[in-house]
Amino acid sequence: MTLEAPQFLAVGHVTMDAVRDSVRGVEAMRPGGTAAYGALTARRFGLRTGVVTSAADYPFDEALPGIAVYVAPAP
Repeated sequence: MTLEAPQFLAVGHVTMDAVRDSVRGVEAMRPGGTAAYGALTARRFGLRTGVVTSAADYPFDEALPGIAVYVAPAP
């Protein structure tokens, strides 16, 4: 397998946001943070995309499908 450099690299926070649907009264968790939004947008435009972030246990595969994620250890 060969690894190619991303065409778009987002560096920053990735969060899980609690979003409430006021009509249905349902709360769901969604990916958030500027790095996540930028990376998801770039991926939808067809770019090879990567994210560099610092995070605890986070479901990156589910939240950022098709995006290479590097997690730097937090002090």
